[in-house]
Formats: sequence, C-alpha cells, structure tokens
Amino acid sequence: MRKLSFLTCLYAFICGGFTSVSHASPVPSDSVQFCLPLDVEEVRARDSIYAANKQALNLNVGPPRTVRMIYFLPNDRPFRASVVDSMKKTIRRIQTFLGEQMQAHGYGNRTFDIETDARGEPIAHRLDGQHPDSHYRNDTFSPVFDEFRQAYDVGANIYLIVVDNNTNAIVSGGASVGGTGDRWRKSGGFVMVPAEFGFKTAAHTLGYAFGLNRDFNAGANIMSFGPGQNRLSACNAHFLAVHPYFNAEIPIEEDEGEIGPTRELLSPQEFPADAGSARVRIRVADSDGLHQVLLFATTHEPHPAAGFREIKACRALEGEQDAVVEFDYDGVIPSDGGTSLSNPARHEMHVQAVDTDGNVGHMRFDLLPLPPNRIATLVHSSEGLFPDVESVAFTPKRDILASGSAQGTVKLWNVATRTNIRTLEHDSRVESVAFSPDGNLLASHSREVTLWDSATGEKMATLFRTYGGGSVSFSPDGAILAAGSPDNKVRLWEVSTRRQIATLLHGQIGPSLHTVAFSPDGKILASGSQDGKIKLWSVANYREIATLDAHSESVFSVAFSPVGNLLASAGITQDPTDRYSKDSTVKLWDVKTKRKIATIEVDTNPGYSYWVRSVAFSPDGTILATGSWDNTVKLWDVETGSEVASFGHSNHSGCIGRVHSVTFSPNGSIIASAVHVGNCGGPSGAFSPLEGRDSSVGSVRIHVRSPIFRLQCRRCVIP
Repeated sequence: MRKLSFLTCLYAFICGGFTSVSHASPVPSDSVQFCLPLDVEEVRARDSIYAANKQALNLNVGPPRTVRMIYFLPNDRPFRASVVDSMKKTIRRIQTFLGEQMQAHGYGNRTFDIETDARGEPIAHRLDGQHPDSHYRNDTFSPVFDEFRQAYDVGANIYLIVVDNNTNAIVSGGASVGGTGDRWRKSGGFVMVPAEFGFKTAAHTLGYAFGLNRDFNAGANIMSFGPGQNRLSACNAHFLAVHPYFNAEIPIEEDEGEIGPTRELLSPQEFPADAGSARVRIRVADSDGLHQVLLFATTHEPHPAAGFREIKACRALEGEQDAVVEFDYDGVIPSDGGTSLSNPARHEMHVQAVDTDGNVGHMRFDLLPLPPNRIATLVHSSEGLFPDVESVAFTPKRDILASGSAQGTVKLWNVATRTNIRTLEHDSRVESVAFSPDGNLLASHSREVTLWDSATGEKMATLFRTYGGGSVSFSPDGAILAAGSPDNKVRLWEVSTRRQIATLLHGQIGPSLHTVAFSPDGKILASGSQDGKIKLWSVANYREIATLDAHSESVFSVAFSPVGNLLASAGITQDPTDRYSKDSTVKLWDVKTKRKIATIEVDTNPGYSYWVRSVAFSPDGTILATGSWDNTVKLWDVETGSEVASFGHSNHSGCIGRVHSVTFSPNGSIIASAVHVGNCGGPSGAFSPLEGRDSSVGSVRIHVRSPIFRLQCRRCVIP
C-alpha cells in the first residue's frame, strides 16, 4: 500500500484535498489526522466527489432549480467510492427516465437538471457526520436532517441525501417532506435514501421531493413500486408539466405564503349507506389559471404505505380561473381492490388543486355513510378556532334553512338540494337566527340585531348594537321582534316601523339573557337567563306575569308547546351535596298555573358539562327534542316523559361534539341541529376540509323524525 509523506500530506492540505467545508462542524478529535499515513487512492477518491470549481461547495451559488446530491458519512465509517459512483449513475438514469416518460405523455423531453462539474459529471457533495455510526442507527432520519440543515439551505434546491450507515436503512423516516408548493416551497425539498439503494428506490423517493404522490392505478408506476416495466402515471406527468424543475417558464415566487388555488367542498360529506358511489364536487379558483385537480384516497392496512395518500383520480384543466370539478368516488382504494364505500366505514380524502404556475392548494375531509335517520350534513364552516354553528331556523314553508355561526356568518340553505344559496356577513359571532312568520324577513343577533330580506339577502335594518350576541324571536303575527341581550334585558321592536317599543329588565345587570320565545297566541313572552330564572311577560302591557325558579344556574333555552299550555326549559342543575357536580335537566311547566309538572334528566354524562343547550316542540306537540353538548339530539314523548329516539352526531373518530340548537321543520318530519365537532387528532380528524387546520367543523345535521322507536325512559321524574 502506498503511503503519503509529510510533504505530500502538506501539499494535499494546501491544495484543498481535505477541505473542511465537508464537515457540518469541526472534525471530531478522534478523526483521522492529516499527517498520519493515508491511502493515496482513498485521497483521490475523496477529492473526486467535489467539484473542480470550489464555488459549487456553496450550494446557494450556482444554477437554480437543480437537484443536488449529498453523500452523508458517519465519522467512524470508511469512505466508499462505490456508493458515490452509484449515486452518479443512478441520478443520470432517473433524469433520462423522467424525460422519456414526459415525452411519452406528450409534454416533450422535459426533465430536471442536476449539478455537474466542468466536465459535465454529476457532483456528489460529501457531508461528514458529527457522530459515529451508532448515533444514527436507531433514528437515522432526524439526526441526519438536523446536521444537513446546519450546512445547507433546504429551501434553495432539491437534495438527494444518501446515508452510508451500518444498517443500510433509513430508520424512523426517509420519505420526502418537500415538493412543489409544499413545506420547502417550489424551489426546495429533499429525500433521504440508504447507501444500498437501487434505481426504483431512488426514483420513487425523488418523486416525493418533486411533489408526486403514490399512484396505484398503474401497476408498474414508479410511484407505486410497481413490478415490471416502470413508468410515470398520466396524473403525475400532468403534475410535473408545471413543476419549476421540469418547466423553466414556471416562476418561483420570492414570497411563497398562502398561495395556490382556493378550494371549496360543494358536495355533502355523507352518502346513503346503500350507495354505490359518492359524488365529490369541488369549486376551485385561481387568478393565474387552473391546471389540475387530484383526488386522493388513504392507503389502508396491511399495505406498508398505510396512512399515506394515494391518487384515486385526477382532472386536467385548461387555465380556467374558476371551475367546479366532479368525481364519482366508488370507495375502491387503488392499492386494495377489496375496499368499497362500506369498507372502510370512514374514507379519509384529500384534494390537491394546482394552478398554471405550479402552486398547490390542499384540502382534507372525510366521506362517511349517513347514520340511520340522517338526511344530510351541511358544512357551515371549517375555518377558525371555534367554527360552531350556534342556531338554526326553518322558513314557514320549510324550503329554506338558516344557520348562524360563531364566525359571524349566516347561511341560507336550500333544503331540497342541500346547497348554500346565500351567505350574510356579520362582524361577530351570530348566536341566534329567526324567520318572520311569513318567511320574508330573517332576524339575526350578533353584536347587533339585524333584519334581512330573506329572498335577496339585503340588510333591511340594524335595530340595536350591544357588546355580545343573544336571542331573537318573532311574535306569531310578525308584528314584534324580541331580542335578549348580554345586559340581561329584553328589547321589543315594532317590525313595520323598526321602532323600539319596550325594554324589559329580566334581572340584575350582569348575567346574560340566553333565550326568548313567544307563546303561540302572542300574548306571553318567556325569557331565560344565566341567573337560572325564567320570566313570563305580558306582551299587551310589557309587565312581568311570573318568575319561575327554573334551574339552579343558567337557563339556555325555552320553548312553548304549539297550543301554548306547556313551556319547556333547558338549563344547569347543581347537585346540592356536591358543588362540583352539575347536571343538565329539561323541565316542563304548566303555563296557566306556573307550576313545574315534569323534570327530564337527560343522560349527559354528569360532571363533564355536557349540558342540554336547546329544546324544541314538534308541530303536533307530542314530541320534545333536546340538543346536548354530549353530541346527541334526543326525542322525548311529552305525555310520558320517556325517551323515544336518540340521534348521535358521531364523527366516526370518537370525537365529542356539541349540539347548540335544534328545530323541527313546519310539518314536523325533519329535525335540524346546529353542531360543532371539536378537534379529534389523528391523521385528519372528522369533517376537516382544510389541510393543516384541524379537525374542527361547524355543521348543520338534518334528520328524519320517523320512524321513531319506543325506548325505555332512562331517567325521568314525573310527579
């Protein structure tokens, strides 16, 4: 073996053969010393992996949109020239392969650039690890990536990192976290592979850095580790056509913030249990023009890619600025032909919209079978910290449903088509909505009490401004509007003149007034407050008729029966023996005698504050509906006090949601409920249409009342 003399060693050091740039930090003290005898061939091999032009060592200098290779070596592992040779040959092969595949799909011989030296040879930059091999053995990905980020700008280029460790594996990771319009912007990204890699592994993994996804629709697709002749799928080729690494005309923005097409899910997230397919309708828009929309399913066990998304279908667009794209999803996940809409029960979907500049917008949601009796789920809102739907109301003709949201919007829905036909904007949370008896006006209560033309959406009047929301109710003849507010007052307006005609003081200033309701004959107004009391008022002279000590704490909701003989209230009852135990009860009152005639203790998991927040009588007066924070709507037989049905609002992920409001349609056949489903965690959470937001959604659920099954009363007390 030939050895270097001291002078040879000094010459090699001066000439840069052992440049310290190869280290993310200074060489450890136990590393090889320069003037110990070294193998000349190894020195030449080590030096050959650097570019002749030393400027190339600074990866922020040089041509942009370039794939660059990094050879990562733990500090106690011997350098292997064979790995570097394999890197150079493989990157050339992938470059040629993708160019040929793009040509075969009709996009010309487009491929990516790689970093080369003055002779046109691919360059592999060596990055010496700061630790011995054992440090990277059990968790390779994170330590290597941390050291890589110290040396290079992940967002400046796309990097293929080859880790030469003893296990020849990337433990605890290895997939790309980059790609077009993704975390590392369109200009950057990276992938990590073991030193013992092959063409398929490198090509498949590098595809992630370009933003490609698994596509099992083509058995031999390079993005599915398919057998036989590898190829690029049509969906992935169309995606690359506007990728900046494959198309020099595509810009890379300096400030890549919230860019990419806007996405809106138009179709229901639920489908009939016996359906053969579910229609997915998405509205996408982009001022730069639209290029492609992809629909992804989620790979399932026992597939090794379980939990990751895979392409189900794609649609090409031709530069439109606004488009509605439809998919018929049959439930068959391409990687598993045994799947269907009924298996799995929950389909985690993902949509990716791409504009003509290669910017990507993402959206996530679940497709779920309709539970028994449920007709539809109308997604009011999925953005913001608290996207609760606070209130729902039907028009007298039952053709329109209004929903008010904590995000300050009121949406009007066509009940037959389940589509949003109008959105009314407020500047704060909308806690209550109510239609006038003729259906021509809609009242809403946020920080202001507002009247709207329900047909046109025009704001007709702002009647009152306060510091928070409250409750609104029209008198049966539509002549008076009542509004309860946070100052514990009820204000009455004459609707025709918009003139305030009375102010009723429910109690001390401080407790919020949660609910107001007129009796069917319009003679009595009931108000319920945070002080736990219900007050009955004469509408004729605006005087108090009676005070009912209804609940030990808040009264959330009151409702008169259709004939006006009964009043139902929902509120909080504290256990007198345990001040920390609070249960929620519904009480029935005889309006004539002002006496309590029944208490229904709704099973709402006492101690967990899953309170009943809303009550509503059916139009025939035989059924009382309750909506609770335990995620259920329950129906009760008014005569016996027994529970006759329960509609859960499960999101198929075990999440607990909150029902804020319930209402019957005018003919009593449909029940609508206002719901918030909270953060569920997990891969996507339930009903979560936007990537990265998570798992919270405000929605309206619509159930069919019949058939109702008689069940045993759980906890009813009828004196």
